[in-house]
Amino acid sequence: MKLPVEFTTTDQTFDAAFSDATAKVIPASFGEVQVVTERVDPSIQYDGAYTVTPKVDEQTLPTAKKYMEQDVTVLAIPDDYIVPSGTKEITENGTHDVAAKASVSVNVPIPEGYIQPSGTKEITENGTHDVTDKESVSVNVPIPEGYIQPSGTLDITENGTHDVAAKASVSVNVPIPEGYIQPSGTLDITENGTHDATAYESVSVNVPIPEGYIHPSGTLDITENGTHDAKTYEAVSVNVPIPEGYIQPSGTLDISENGAHDVTEYASVNVNVPPAGTTELWTLTMEDGTEITKEVMIV
Repeated sequence: MKLPVEFTTTDQTFDAAFSDATAKVIPASFGEVQVVTERVDPSIQYDGAYTVTPKVDEQTLPTAKKYMEQDVTVLAIPDDYIVPSGTKEITENGTHDVAAKASVSVNVPIPEGYIQPSGTKEITENGTHDVTDKESVSVNVPIPEGYIQPSGTLDITENGTHDVAAKASVSVNVPIPEGYIQPSGTLDITENGTHDATAYESVSVNVPIPEGYIHPSGTLDITENGTHDAKTYEAVSVNVPIPEGYIQPSGTLDISENGAHDVTEYASVNVNVPPAGTTELWTLTMEDGTEITKEVMIV
């Protein structure tokens, strides 16, 4: 009988049981080894670190019952590591250097003005109370006379003034008086006149414009006198030119002697003719430029 056996790790046993309990010796021999493999069960393969740097805190490598491929190397203690010793006394708040100390003894005194409140102050009235040295206050201010705690609901079914001093709420259900209605809907009106809108909430008026009525717009330009049709226009612009030969007289003509005078272009004349028999000094200019002054009688 041949039994195929494969050893995957060291220190393995081969157990066999037979029904013949009287057999004392079981001869066995091993023939040729056909296949020899070196294989580790992944569940027992160590996959952690093989190098460890010492630290203040404890470190554990999970190597128990694991197959390891090499040794574990523990590195030297780093140069910046120290062995703390002694105690540092601290008597004030702040940041303190304790790198080389194994412990600290803190004894910071309580600043002046600080107290440790204790006890309870009983307060029975409103106001400001000194609780400097108290840990708590017990307030029991009685409700002043005349104050009540409203409760319940008052049903009101008619208008007027109602006493609700002791009530927390009111339920108002005043019926609508006879003759009152709640208007609703819209009345369409398409002609002028008086319309009954008693039961309606609104009216929609759309009275058409009677035939013959128009909406004048625009401006009619008029440049000559006469009668013009302007019924469809909102305005007229009249710019009739002055006919040829018409002028606008202006100014005043001074007249100092009797006779016919042209006053076509003047708006007025100022007549100042001296009476007959009076004399005036006239200055005459001759052809050679000489001037002769003569007294002339007005006739």
